[in-house]
Amino acid sequence: MRRGGPFLALAAAETLSLSGTRLSTIAIPWLVLSATASPVLTGLTAMMEMLPYVIAKALGGPLIDQVGAKRIAITCDLASVAVVGLVPLLDLFGLLSVPMLLPVVFAMGVLRGPSDAAKQAMVPDIAALADVPLERVTGVAGAIERLASTAGAAGAGALIGLIGPGQALLV
Repeated sequence: MRRGGPFLALAAAETLSLSGTRLSTIAIPWLVLSATASPVLTGLTAMMEMLPYVIAKALGGPLIDQVGAKRIAITCDLASVAVVGLVPLLDLFGLLSVPMLLPVVFAMGVLRGPSDAAKQAMVPDIAALADVPLERVTGVAGAIERLASTAGAAGAGALIGLIGPGQALLV
């Protein structure tokens, strides 16, 4: 891989990962709200993802140190894609209910926390490997986070409007 290759690979991976995360963060509560008309269940669903996310991200450091940041990021992101894929699959077959959804979103939070922490932990190594100043890598990573968050949210709204919240998660 050429000198800037690791930096570009991290940037592309973060853009895709964060865009998808923002999409699901909007689509899943919207799915609950449209199915149940309950703001309480909608909030509970969002909390069931964010609470384990925060805890897993905060406590994931020792696991990242032991297993390796790259391995954790890849494994958790791949597992997260599979878990998110359960939502439209269950919805397609008419099996999706709030009691079925809550453990799924809990698992999403548990997987995303260490993955995000691992990607952040890789930034100094990526900067050194790519021979790019750390300030540039962190600046671009911050810009990617904000851009992907904005694009993911906008994409979520457009997809939900076009194909519905359950099927928007396929994207």
